[in-house]
Amino acid sequence: MNEENLLRQRHRAGVEKPALAVPYTAKDFQLEVLGKLSEMQDMAGLLEKSWRDEIKGIREQRLLKFDSRTLVALGAIALSVSGYVIQDAQYGAAGQRD
Repeated sequence: MNEENLLRQRHRAGVEKPALAVPYTAKDFQLEVLGKLSEMQDMAGLLEKSWRDEIKGIREQRLLKFDSRTLVALGAIALSVSGYVIQDAQYGAAGQRD
């Protein structure tokens, strides 16, 4: 009865008897590890998505965006250069014949 009185006094004072310790089993460990693995998988997925978005942004900044006017200008330059090369080749060949 002495123990019973002590428990009543503790209960009245707001001090409760500590809960009985539950043994930590292998199943508890497995569930804990699976929970942490799930967290890591979620984090890895977020990091992968972030990395893809970052690379996509870098690629978009690096690519030169040509509009139609730029392509026409580059084509005109290429034709001019090829014209000079062909003309020089014809004059060079004619000069060697003489």
